[in-house]
Amino acid sequence: MSLIRIYIVEDEPLITETIRVCLIKEGFDVVGDADNIGDAFFEIDELQPDLVFIDITLDGEQRGIDLGKKLNSKTTIPFIYLTSHSDKSTVLEASDTNPSGYLLKPFKSKNLKVAIDFALSKIILDKSAVSLAFLFVKKNKNWVKIEMSEILIAKADDTYTEIYTEDEKFLISQPLKKIEKKLGASFFKRAHRTYVVNINKIAAIEDDLLVIGKHLVPVGKTYKKDLLACLNFL
Repeated sequence: MSLIRIYIVEDEPLITETIRVCLIKEGFDVVGDADNIGDAFFEIDELQPDLVFIDITLDGEQRGIDLGKKLNSKTTIPFIYLTSHSDKSTVLEASDTNPSGYLLKPFKSKNLKVAIDFALSKIILDKSAVSLAFLFVKKNKNWVKIEMSEILIAKADDTYTEIYTEDEKFLISQPLKKIEKKLGASFFKRAHRTYVVNINKIAAIEDDLLVIGKHLVPVGKTYKKDLLACLNFL
């Protein structure tokens, strides 16, 4: 599990620092910043942040929208535009670059958090059918990033789902069936009507029980054949 990593592209130092302080206060990790497109694209490519804030009207020959176009065409890194320009032509041009959101200046800390929550929710919806190596999950009031490979099991709890890693438990307000689709990766298999397991984390099989970390997971008759077919036996 790790904090959401954010990069800032803004040519006004005071605004950059304001954003940085707000993000850190809200539990995000600011991994870098730049005041021009050249440096920004190089560092974004190198750092691979989870989200980028871009000022639409950077000083210089290239605008923030030009960086948005590059990110949209050459990477899968999502970005949010910062702008004091809400005129129709600017919004239409910016929309063509497929941003994950907009934040109008001046803004308050809570607006920044709302914009990030909206953007991350949109990312999850847009990519729910794509096989990803990670998930964004809400913990308390913050979003955290979980590597798929860290997940041990997902367990149904009425209309909620409990996701377990070695050290953490997350309660997600979605049913297991929906979570199973979002996990997507081939190493997640249904073991029981109330359990989806990471087969790479199975430590032992005892009769109709799987030992996964500290968990004993029952294997349902309906799922046993398909589950065992995914495992290597000597």
